[in-house]
Formats: sequence, C-alpha cells, structure tokens
Amino acid sequence: MLVVFAVVGYPLYYNVVMSLGRLNLRTRLVEFIGLANFEKLLGTPIFWKIFTQSIVFLVATVGIQLVAGFLVALLLDRCKWGRGVTGALLLVPWVSLFVVVAIVFSFLLHPLYGPLTSLISALGLESFAINLMRDPAQAMTVLILVNAWKFFPFIAVMVLAGLQAVGKDHLEAAIVDGAGYWQQVRHVIIPSLRPVLGSTLILSSAWALNSFTLPWVMTGGGPQRGTELLTIYIYKTGFISLDFGLASAASGVLFLLVVLVTLPYVLTMRGRR
Repeated sequence: MLVVFAVVGYPLYYNVVMSLGRLNLRTRLVEFIGLANFEKLLGTPIFWKIFTQSIVFLVATVGIQLVAGFLVALLLDRCKWGRGVTGALLLVPWVSLFVVVAIVFSFLLHPLYGPLTSLISALGLESFAINLMRDPAQAMTVLILVNAWKFFPFIAVMVLAGLQAVGKDHLEAAIVDGAGYWQQVRHVIIPSLRPVLGSTLILSSAWALNSFTLPWVMTGGGPQRGTELLTIYIYKTGFISLDFGLASAASGVLFLLVVLVTLPYVLTMRGRR
C-alpha cells in the first residue's frame, strides 16, 4: 500500500493541487486560484481540437486493433501447423520499443528517400506520397495504423488464449443444429470471449489515451498540430510553456476520460458476477 501511494496516490494528489493553483517558479509556492485553470482550459479552442483528435485516435486505433487481433486469433486457432512459430513472430511488433517503431516508420515514410513512399510514387501517387506526413489528416491516419499495428498482436494472443477455453460441447451442439462457422463465432465464440475482449478493450483504450512516444517521435504533434494528442498537449503546456497549472488541469481531464472509458465495463462485469 505504501508503494502504491508513493507511485500513484501522491502524484495524483499533487496534480489536483497544481490544477487548482498557480506555481511561482521562483519561490516554488502554489497560489490557490480555484477552478481558474479549468475555465481557461475549457475556453481554449485548441484544447477542444486536440481533445477531439484524441477521441478519434482512441476509437480508430482500438477498433482496428480489436478487429485485426480477433480475426488473426481465429485464423491461428484453425491452424494445425506452425502456430507456435507464427505466434512468436506475431509478438515482435508488440514487444518492440516505441522509439524503435517510431524511428523505423519515420524512415519508411520519409517523403524523399522512404521505401514505402518510393513504392507509392512508383504506383503513380507521387503527390500523395510526398504529402503523406505533411497533411494533418493523412499523418493522423498513419499514426493510427502504426499504433494499431504495434498493439493488435497483444489482442490476438489474448483472444487466442481465450479460444482455448471455449466449450467444445457448445460448438459441437451449434454444428449439430446446422450453424455455419460465422454463426458459431457470433453466437458461441464471441459471448464466451466477452471477459477477454472487455479486458483487452480496457487496456487498449488506456494505452491509446496515454500514447505519447509514437506521435511525439514521428510527428511531434504536427503538422499544424493535426496529430497532437492530450499527452503531447500536457507536455508542451507544462514543460515548454511552463504553465504547470494548465497542464495539471489537462491531465486531470485525461484522467477523467480514462475513468469514463473503463468504468462502464467494470460496472457491467461486477453486475454479471
């Protein structure tokens, strides 16, 4: 409990104090100003733009991860040969460091000498390749796809483990009743995997909302702040603009957002128990 308080409780308490005050950098004293930081934050148009981008990033990347991970897990579950080797190779993106992944994809997508952009240019889409990381919408799409590529193996492995626990009797009964494969998936497999899917959904959502390294290394939040997420906004506000009160208020909003994403599933699972 002491360790938990030291690494979670006290920083959370200190963040609340900072969000309700103004830090004097010379004296290091915090002047209480109430909800002024939150009023300033919510009244800033750029904050709402970044908040919307964070929601889009969350929904898109988690959605792609869930669909891709679930389909890959179903495919591996039907494989009779090479499942172990394939599963091990599948984990490479997930265990790779964020910085390494960001640098590799930044090289692959470089507008001048990137292999992927050269391939796209060879297909007659030169203007698209050059502006791939210069257009805000395209750059955000790239970040979503790269983040989903990195994390979908985790969901695939978790779902694959859950598939081993699906009752064979239920599947055999569905087959006897004339259910096709996708009917078995819909009516037997997915209901059996709800606890696994819920747990992976919570983890993936929390990781997506706290994404920092990948967008920071690949785009720095640009172009035109089109790929800036709440985490980058908090960092820039606190450690570049030195407005620690506003940054603390933004991190409080991020914390509440994580709670709102995870709380419904937790309450649902508790009610089912």
